[in-house]
Amino acid sequence: VMLQFVGTGLVQKAICLGEDRDLTKAEQLAAAFSSGYLSGFICGPIELAMIQQQRKGTTLPATASSLVAGGPSVVTRGTFGICMREGLYCAGV
Repeated sequence: VMLQFVGTGLVQKAICLGEDRDLTKAEQLAAAFSSGYLSGFICGPIELAMIQQQRKGTTLPATASSLVAGGPSVVTRGTFGICMREGLYCAGV
């Protein structure tokens, strides 16, 4: 959630391009969704590791090394869905 607050602020500043103005409702929604979506790239692999650790009953280091050994396609599995979920959650939809 902390990343989403910071990300929303950064995206809002990027949308305004340095102008001192209020964002429209559509711009606020886009900034919130974008921030949530981007946070999914961090949440996705972390949640994958947590779920795999619960399923396999291994330690966190063993689970992490197993996922990393599988390569990028394994580490990012499910990330798109998590990005969408976080984007919608952050946008309040």
